[in-house]
Amino acid sequence: MSSLQEQLNQVPWEQLSHPYRAATEIPTHLFTLLSHNAEEWQSAFDQLDESLCTYDQCFSITEASCAAVPFLILLLQEIPDQRKHSLLRLLSELAGQPRSAHRERMVLKMDHHGQETRQRWQSMKQFSQEWNSYSDARWAERAHQLVGEGLPTYLSLLHSAHEDTVRGTLELFGRFQDLSEVLVPVVVELYTETASSLLKVLALHCLSDLLDPHSPEWEMYHQAVTTPDVHPMVRSVAARELALDHPDDIPPAAVNILAEEMLQPHTFNEAPGEDADVPGKKQRRPTYFLDCRPLSCLGVPMGVQGLISALEQGAVLWSILDSVRVAEALLDVAFFGCWVANRFWSYRTVSSPFLHIDSLRNAVSNLNPDDPYFDKDLPDLDDDNAYFLLPDFDREGYSQTYTNVFSDFFIEVAGYDRSEAERLKQRFEQEGSRVLLDHQKDALRSVLRCEPLWQVKHNLLEIYGLPTSLDEVELSLLKQ
Repeated sequence: MSSLQEQLNQVPWEQLSHPYRAATEIPTHLFTLLSHNAEEWQSAFDQLDESLCTYDQCFSITEASCAAVPFLILLLQEIPDQRKHSLLRLLSELAGQPRSAHRERMVLKMDHHGQETRQRWQSMKQFSQEWNSYSDARWAERAHQLVGEGLPTYLSLLHSAHEDTVRGTLELFGRFQDLSEVLVPVVVELYTETASSLLKVLALHCLSDLLDPHSPEWEMYHQAVTTPDVHPMVRSVAARELALDHPDDIPPAAVNILAEEMLQPHTFNEAPGEDADVPGKKQRRPTYFLDCRPLSCLGVPMGVQGLISALEQGAVLWSILDSVRVAEALLDVAFFGCWVANRFWSYRTVSSPFLHIDSLRNAVSNLNPDDPYFDKDLPDLDDDNAYFLLPDFDREGYSQTYTNVFSDFFIEVAGYDRSEAERLKQRFEQEGSRVLLDHQKDALRSVLRCEPLWQVKHNLLEIYGLPTSLDEVELSLLKQ
């Protein structure tokens, strides 16, 4: 395609701003995306992905990024279907974060800056602005406009027979709330007419980013949650989006759906976007995640009730680290009104400061090699979600028991608001359990009844100014 090369040569790449490598490499990588060689294609794409959107792990859009956008749209029409999803994902990143990242919904997160770690309320919009502080607003806005100019191409891809292409198109649509008048009817039509449960799920995800709070299309989510014959996956996503975006207008059935979902976490393929036909590339592995955020967004009382239900039924199914995570979310909602993000967690023993990863696997799982948790990757509790690797998708694969737990195994939280914990501790010591509200007592009793949670030592309750041992907390609750 010589015309592409000619068009690339007309751009003064050497004059374009770029953070850490020469922009003159970009046209070469763009042209290589026409290559039929899978390894060459993936290498060129990886270079573009790194240089057009990121800088030192922070999101960054530059003048060179904007210059590349029209060529990415052009290439999208030329490359094979199995590679379109990668390009659509890159265009999504260049278009900017979806509207959900800029909403005024408040979250509670730890602020580790300054001399003292404190928890503070922050809107999703503020969080998004801090994350994108390295991005020049001029080029970010221009990139969004340029990506939007490819709308006719994207609309044609929505009818592709290739599922990943439709997925990438819907994910890209979610970045364009400013085009919602055009996009919402198209996506609603797809949701209504398709027989594919997966496409319905993707459409609901997309619409949640496009719709205004008072859009009548939110009724689709209510219908999906309350209609018995709707596919469970569709009901689950509808409930999740209502919890995240409409917590004040959510049917009780959605709470039950979300709690049940935590008992059977979703499985999905890790590392989306990797080209499976590239020699030597790491293949995708079945993974599941357990997400506390939807229920925690519901606050009191519905969020507390849902998390109690999930913890009491799910603790025997989860890793001990997942049990700690759900207990933390439950107590956070009960005491602070929201699950607090960004605390620091560590795992150690008395005999050694930090467990070797293999020792930690043995500490939280059976030693039987046939156990699906055997030799798995362990989750990082600093992330929003806990990720595990499973050998297959079978529901009966979840570990049921936790034997061989080290007697000196200790899970420790360090990055929490110690001033707030001290304030709660003083009130509790002075007034006893009278200081606790009913929903706080319910949450605490649920945590105390969770036997797997007390098979290891942890200091989770320090966050809330409470004693860390089971016996001490139970005695404290008897004090009036």
